[in-house]
Amino acid sequence: MFELIFFTSSRIKMQNARHICRNYDITIRNFNEITSLANYKEPRLYNRRKLLEMSFQSALSQLKKSKLGAVKPFLIEDTSVDIHALSRKYNYEYPGLDVKYWMENANFIDIDLELDLLGNDRSVTVRSDLVLYLPEVRGEPFYFVGKTEGSFTIKEYDFESNIIYPWLDNKTFNKWFVPVNVSTVLSMLPIEKADLYDFRKKAFEEMFKVLDRYKLLKEKSKITNSLSKTGSLVDNINCHIIYGLSCSGKTTIATYLINKFDFLHIEASDFMHVIYWQHHGLGSDIAIGAFAREILKTSPFLVAEKVLEYISSFGDENIVITGFRLVEEVEFIEQNLSGKYKSKRVLVTANSQLRLNRKNQRNRPIDSINEEGLQERDERELEMGVAKLIHEKAKAVEISNESSLNDLYTNYESKLALTGQGLQTRQKHSNFEKLSLKELIILVLYVARGDAEKSEFFTTTQVTEMINNNGISKPKHVTNVGRFFKMNRSELFEIAVINKIRKYRLSNTGVGFAKLILRKFEFPH
Repeated sequence: MFELIFFTSSRIKMQNARHICRNYDITIRNFNEITSLANYKEPRLYNRRKLLEMSFQSALSQLKKSKLGAVKPFLIEDTSVDIHALSRKYNYEYPGLDVKYWMENANFIDIDLELDLLGNDRSVTVRSDLVLYLPEVRGEPFYFVGKTEGSFTIKEYDFESNIIYPWLDNKTFNKWFVPVNVSTVLSMLPIEKADLYDFRKKAFEEMFKVLDRYKLLKEKSKITNSLSKTGSLVDNINCHIIYGLSCSGKTTIATYLINKFDFLHIEASDFMHVIYWQHHGLGSDIAIGAFAREILKTSPFLVAEKVLEYISSFGDENIVITGFRLVEEVEFIEQNLSGKYKSKRVLVTANSQLRLNRKNQRNRPIDSINEEGLQERDERELEMGVAKLIHEKAKAVEISNESSLNDLYTNYESKLALTGQGLQTRQKHSNFEKLSLKELIILVLYVARGDAEKSEFFTTTQVTEMINNNGISKPKHVTNVGRFFKMNRSELFEIAVINKIRKYRLSNTGVGFAKLILRKFEFPH
């Protein structure tokens, strides 16, 4: 897979770029999120060529300072707008390269009146300039341009930003830009039509031609088959895919499989949270449940692909996956693990009153972004795809969870033929100095979490103190811990903004990872 570093502070540009590249084996990573350095310095100039050259040199300098090294391909994008009548009035491209800052104070009524007074010429050109650095090809960057013609809207629309495609928003110039031969603004178009007029997409398509010329472009296959043909020292490793309605006992079973049978737990919802953060950032007022429902309609394999990538980073591990909502996700995993894993579907059931009692006993709302009742959650999940999974119960092992935990575990072991299997004996050490910062962070959060389903959130200062309280010879600094979380906004952690301060705790997938660490490490007595 070809990897590109994108120098940008704009979350919506990142998502736009990933969408444009979705059909190719291209991974786009944000420089600021994978290094401790800031993005490039973007000068406020009206000379396009000079601005792009200075931006490129600044990005190259930051790349050389980072641990990534100067041989990494990277790209920069700059968007500009030319409102033709206003450009003629002011004798320069207006608002031009300054559009991002201009939009902070621009008012539709004022622009509308000014254009009307100038003869009502509303023609507009939106332009995207893309700078690509391919150090293994040549030292000088490649430049690409994409343009879309259109007009400034004759009326202002009241609408919400697109929940899946955040560049189709109600904040940037896209909310006022009507592409040629279209009757409404770009931000309100369905994605299939918006793609046709995407100025960035036009620049990226020119970039694709260069990547193809140097044999760096490859189309992405629909099914990766990344694990299906790999050899294994273990025949038929277990992969249990557990699903059911909320509070039916999925995580309870997964925890039991971790503790007794050495399974690695993967919670699909943790990967959905990362995708949500990438689209909307932290603290968004868009409910993650609504986002998940919509994005799985358009990209049913999106979460399953992330889960498969995570699985492939480990060796031979018994795996339990919870949190899938779609038949397509389950089939994707089964198909890609065939030949190495013995996959089994497990449907966990419990009546609504029992599930409601369990919900009320938890120390958090079910949905961390927007609390909803059990019935509302059931309706949403059933509508998302769980209903179809339940309907295919003939393909699953059904486990009832309406009695004691002991009965649940005994029934599960019997039906899944796990009796007799157990933890492998491993030699462990108790030396904190041998653990990486990542392992230390995960372990102290695991201890703070205990065996409860959820724990409180912790600041980076608190996490640092918990690490250093273990008497390591070289105490960790809070700056390094903060940098770790900034560069590792992953499925292993949950993040909350409390009183404008970011706090962290382990996700269910993070707890599963902690168990892997504890196979080689035990706390000294």
